[in-house]
Amino acid sequence: MRVKAVIAAAGNSSRAGLQVNKLLYNIHGKPIIAYTLEIFQKLNCVDEIILVVKKNEQIIFEKIVEDYNFTKVTKFVIGGATRQDSVHNGIESLEAEPNDIVLIHNGSNIFVTPDEIMAVIIAADRYGASVLGFPAKDTVKQYRKGFVDHTVPRSELWQVQTPQVMKYKLAKEAFDKAYTDGFQGTDDVSLVERLDKKVKLVKCSYKNFKITTRGDLELAEAMLLKTIQDIKRGIGQDSQLFIEKEPLVLGGVTIDDKCCEANSDEDVVLHALSDALISAIGKGSAYVEEMCAKYGINDSKGYVKKALEFVKRAGYKVANVAIRIETKRPTLEKFTPYMERAVSRLLQITDNAVGITTINRKELGVQALAVVSIIPS
Repeated sequence: MRVKAVIAAAGNSSRAGLQVNKLLYNIHGKPIIAYTLEIFQKLNCVDEIILVVKKNEQIIFEKIVEDYNFTKVTKFVIGGATRQDSVHNGIESLEAEPNDIVLIHNGSNIFVTPDEIMAVIIAADRYGASVLGFPAKDTVKQYRKGFVDHTVPRSELWQVQTPQVMKYKLAKEAFDKAYTDGFQGTDDVSLVERLDKKVKLVKCSYKNFKITTRGDLELAEAMLLKTIQDIKRGIGQDSQLFIEKEPLVLGGVTIDDKCCEANSDEDVVLHALSDALISAIGKGSAYVEEMCAKYGINDSKGYVKKALEFVKRAGYKVANVAIRIETKRPTLEKFTPYMERAVSRLLQITDNAVGITTINRKELGVQALAVVSIIPS
């Protein structure tokens, strides 16, 4: 099963009161569409992104994709007269197997979480079609000729958002039939409902709203500002001189060379990382060393796990990590992907949230510098 995301970005944005497509509007220095694409770029379960845009805006979106290195965007598809037509064009452009997953998402739903996306994908794989939504909070009235006809039971009402997800074969059938019948639905899964197929509702946060009006833009700006203010960063460093002794271990990966004598298993990368995690929550490196000594932990992975435990207790999670390694020998470039993968698994984050650079310098043994960013969990 492969997951192919179709991102709708060809709207008019008339209700937002802007002179440009709202997805090109900058919030805190970044266009709205970049916030959305970043979510799906980082998700390991998403294999491909199709971006549906207006013809006269394609070059602008191409520049954004290039600037932010959104490598999963494989196609730009020109949208149609309506959102449904645009999504249909995106689906028509796919090369997919019947049971592959088509994930349809509004470019302006920038607050959907990775966990919510995973949940709605799993539901679609099991039931054929699924949609994110949340229970209605307000009382809803059915009216007739300007007067209340009756009150709709709120317990039976959900407001749906995106992603809306379905298997490729079902998506093709639903959109093709709607096109043939000249039917325009209010959302994507309503086309599946017309086929008398069930759609699984998956609950999401009320934060997963579509930016539509000027008020929505102002709310999004405030929410993103709070996220930026809540970011904490930490820095850690460790180094050792070379002594012909044990194999060199960096980032949890054994390297084909000899290393130096030091505490624990001599992994300066993980030592630097544990220090960075602890400094991000305002504690010194001695704190994690004391805790590890107290619990009999003397290996580098144990140091990182204990530091990560403290980060979680403080109500945070790791967002991303940058590590720089300087060595006298050997050349480490070929080992970098393995180290990034090992560190990401240890920290329980995606592979592309870890970046490692390496350099060789004659006067050094081995040295590592780690910088981490943590955000509220």
